Amino acid sequence: MRLNNFMWTLVAGIAAFGLLAGTASAQAAGRARFARRNASGGVTDGGATAVRGANGAAAGRAGGVATNGHGGYVAGGASGVRGPNGGYAQHAGYVTGNGQGQGRSGSEGSFRTASGAQGSRASGTQWNDGNVTHQGGFQASGANGSIHSSGSSQYNASTGTGSGTRTTTATGKNGNTYTGTTTVDKTANGTTVDHTGTCTNAEGQTISCK
Repeated sequence: MRLNNFMWTLVAGIAAFGLLAGTASAQAAGRARFARRNASGGVTDGGATAVRGANGAAAGRAGGVATNGHGGYVAGGASGVRGPNGGYAQHAGYVTGNGQGQGRSGSEGSFRTASGAQGSRASGTQWNDGNVTHQGGFQASGANGSIHSSGSSQYNASTGTGSGTRTTTATGKNGNTYTGTTTVDKTANGTTVDHTGTCTNAEGQTISCK
């Protein structure tokens, strides 16, 4: 499946956002959109919008979808916003499939505040004739501490079984840290859930979790 036209849609949108965000203090706005048949026998449709305020804030988004005329498709989009004091947030995602039971999707996002707090997340999913795998995670930090979490899961359509696990670590501003892992296992005999967790102080010594 050819994705050239689709990818150019996203590039154009991001470029428009970047150009407008870099303009001087004047307000500015722009929009573009198109739809046409592509060389793969399908349709490509996309658009982008960007705007900038007089105070320096800016926002933009771009998205598109392309098909190949045989059930295959890909769609995606991206957006971003920036405040007048330097804070920002952005997000992007996509989904693609072949129309025959296989496909994948993914997304990511991040932010930063004017005071320096920040965070990000990302995830991805893949499917094949009903069998599904997924993984993802996030992290954030600021004046009051930090957190990081990641996990994965899978499902088998033919057996109806699946499993998943997630591990999370959180640290407070005093240096105390909690680390926990949760595991879920689904079998023909039922579903079990297990969790373990430990806490340590700033010196790495084990302490009671409260």
